[in-house]
Amino acid sequence: MKPARTIPVLRTGAAVLAALAFLAAPVVAPAAEKGKKKAAAKPAAKAPAAGKAKPAADKAPAKKPAPKFVAKPSTAPLKALPAPESSAGKVGSDQAAASMSIATRLQAERDHAESEQAFLRLLQDKLPVGLWSPDRIASADDGNTLLHYAVMQGWANAAGYLVEQGADLESRNILGKTPAILAKELGHGRILGILEAGAQARDAKRSDRGQ
Repeated sequence: MKPARTIPVLRTGAAVLAALAFLAAPVVAPAAEKGKKKAAAKPAAKAPAAGKAKPAADKAPAKKPAPKFVAKPSTAPLKALPAPESSAGKVGSDQAAASMSIATRLQAERDHAESEQAFLRLLQDKLPVGLWSPDRIASADDGNTLLHYAVMQGWANAAGYLVEQGADLESRNILGKTPAILAKELGHGRILGILEAGAQARDAKRSDRGQ
């Protein structure tokens, strides 16, 4: 054991300060040495070795990129598409078509009337003088008479004139059709009325003669 230090009697201020420094030195030094010993006893943290990979648990799994859709070029030929038509152009075309249809119909009606008048004049020239018979065959191929022909053309005035001149209402063509049957099939209601009225008038005359 170390011999105990003897504390001298303090007489002056300098001596007091020196004594305090003497007493404080052994206390501070062991504390500093103790701190050094603790620092030396504590193991230093190991630095990770260079190039050493981290554990797999620390790594986040890498995400695979989603596959990109790439459209394949089509080898089919393109179809021709009609050009869009403006509304104004469509209205104009509709009006033109309507005007054309009206003009065509009127022209057809004029041609029809002129043809009927020409046929009627021909009948008026031939029948009264006996050059034509009212039951004359208009076409040898189908057996149609003049009355059949007038019915097929829709000529009501010509059909009426032939009925007045005594045309046979029961004559049949090679298909076995009378003028009245043709009028029904073709939808010529006015001509059918003329034929029916003529048949009734003849039946009435025959009945009168029988009496």
